[in-house]
Amino acid sequence: MIENTAASITSAARRREIAMTVERTIDDVAPYAEKSEIMGASTWMLHDRVVSLVPLGGRSQLHFWQGEVLSDRFPGMLKGQGDGAPRYVPLTSMLDVDGDVKELIREAFDLKVKELAAEDAAV
Repeated sequence: MIENTAASITSAARRREIAMTVERTIDDVAPYAEKSEIMGASTWMLHDRVVSLVPLGGRSQLHFWQGEVLSDRFPGMLKGQGDGAPRYVPLTSMLDVDGDVKELIREAFDLKVKELAAEDAAV
């Protein structure tokens, strides 16, 4: 029982470290993003969801809601499949939030900003 409690604390600590690192990264590349909790996942938005951090045991997944488009720009980095389905990056530690993940986050928000600008121009 003590081992299960220790493992649970370690998993929670790992998820918290990942969450803090992701939040700092998003604050750095997209300080204008709105953050909310949707179904237990921290989600950053610009009118619509852009990125969500989904906790799973001792790890997390960083979901990209326009992942189908981003997967062409970041081959092999995003997991998942299906038309219109979000893609994700598995994160097992805060060290997984590296320069490539930061660039992917930046690109996701840039893509959303361009999409919103195109919508405004069409009006």
